[in-house]
Amino acid sequence: MKLTRESFEKANRKLERLEKELTELIVKKKEALYQGEGWHDNAEFDMFKQDQMVLEEQIGNLRETLRNAEVLEQTDAGQEVNIGSTVVVSIAGEERKYILVDPIEANPAEHKISYASPLGAALMGARPNEKRRYRLGSDEKEITVISIK
Repeated sequence: MKLTRESFEKANRKLERLEKELTELIVKKKEALYQGEGWHDNAEFDMFKQDQMVLEEQIGNLRETLRNAEVLEQTDAGQEVNIGSTVVVSIAGEERKYILVDPIEANPAEHKISYASPLGAALMGARPNEKRRYRLGSDEKEITVISIK
């Protein structure tokens, strides 16, 4: 998976937070075990055990993502659209500004679009004043790259 430097660091911080939560949860689980009458018929212990399994799965998935991540650094700003680029485009005569990000970071409300989305994929590698086409459902749209930062 391709990640921006920012997204990679954000995922590392999340992994550290989840690992800390897991350690704290294990301590609470042990306390529940000792305060109850063992692990039989101990609802609090069962709840902590379930929470531990969920956290361990999240940690495992995040470790796998980070282990296989290709961290992309912003290069040739303004020359070609790449992950991390801020690009101004014209779509049907209307100017819009987007930031190309990895799928984890995508947030349309913040104008962050995934490089794997139809629009993002069409923009990858584009240069200023270049026209590109992309499909959105059954519609084909044309975009023109105005500027790249």
